Amino acid sequence: MKRYWFRAAAAALLFFIALPASAGLPFRPTTRLYMGISSPVAPQEFKDIHLSGWNIGGAIGKSFGERVELSLDGSYNAFSFDIQGYLNTLELKDQDEFESSADGGDASILTLFLHLKTKFPPQGDQRFVPYLFAEAGFFHFSQNEIHYWGPIGTDRSEPKSSKTALGAGAGIGLNIAVEEHVAIFMDIGLKAGFTDGGTTSFFPFRFGVTFN
Repeated sequence: MKRYWFRAAAAALLFFIALPASAGLPFRPTTRLYMGISSPVAPQEFKDIHLSGWNIGGAIGKSFGERVELSLDGSYNAFSFDIQGYLNTLELKDQDEFESSADGGDASILTLFLHLKTKFPPQGDQRFVPYLFAEAGFFHFSQNEIHYWGPIGTDRSEPKSSKTALGAGAGIGLNIAVEEHVAIFMDIGLKAGFTDGGTTSFFPFRFGVTFN
């Protein structure tokens, strides 16, 4: 778990280093910071042996009028190992399950997506602006080694795994204006990585703040 917090802190630090550099851009950038909850969806093994976790991320981009925003979005998503879920997948007999234990297996997903947001500002009061988004780019999944201890002669370890692939996502959200250049937002969507042997996907729910 300490490793996950270190990676998240490193990602946040890189984002804050990038913010001053954005001041030199020939346009006024739009920036986002967010955190939230991520829930595993597929494949079934990923869903069975991991619990919903947390996410953190940010983005820098540009608005094109009132309705369209294009940004580069980076996120880190952590999923903790579900020991009971893992044991259930082994289909052990009751006595064998009682004598069994496991640890390790925490997973993480890093995404770096080009993010396109389409807003739907209502007539009149525009404090509440719904939007749709679609995104695609880099998707990296990693899972720590799993150690299993069972009845005599059944102890084993499953090696850690790492997959890098193209990914995509889509979802829906809501901006709530706080002042002229600041808004809070919340959204939910589906992100997927087209990894070898199948698709790795999860639901991220995010809330954060936007500066423009």
